[in-house]
Amino acid sequence: MNKIILLYLFLFGLLFSTNKAIVSEKKYAEVGIASIVEDGDNVIINIYSINQIPIAGVEFDIMPNDLFTIDSLFGGICDNLGFELRSNKKGKLLAFSLKGTEIPKSISKKPQDNILFSAYGKKNKIFFNRVITLNTTLASKLGTRVNADVVPYIYK
Repeated sequence: MNKIILLYLFLFGLLFSTNKAIVSEKKYAEVGIASIVEDGDNVIINIYSINQIPIAGVEFDIMPNDLFTIDSLFGGICDNLGFELRSNKKGKLLAFSLKGTEIPKSISKKPQDNILFSAYGKKNKIFFNRVITLNTTLASKLGTRVNADVVPYIYK
């Protein structure tokens, strides 16, 4: 069991390495929130990535981080591929594969066709016309950071 945990931590660290020396300037993906669906205080936040190259893992932080309390992640491309989906209440969202599976290059340019997963949670306060964005880290299979444009979402 300890070996599995150590392997998990090693792979996770390698996957989300932020070695600036190996980051190119070209943008290989567009990421953002495709939609936020409300049902009373409950919300479903649909996260997308339109990527030009395969992606091995993702890490997002919903910003500002006090708007929602996230319970879980489910569905989308990552779930279909068997990725591990993890989140915390503050809005850190992780998806990665311990088997080396990659999110394939996007075929469609539409956000709704490229939903990585949905974050389920609750709205913490009432707000309107807020810009919500994602602090983003995408990783290639080699553990290098993949540059991405982040599209802000205006919550109305």
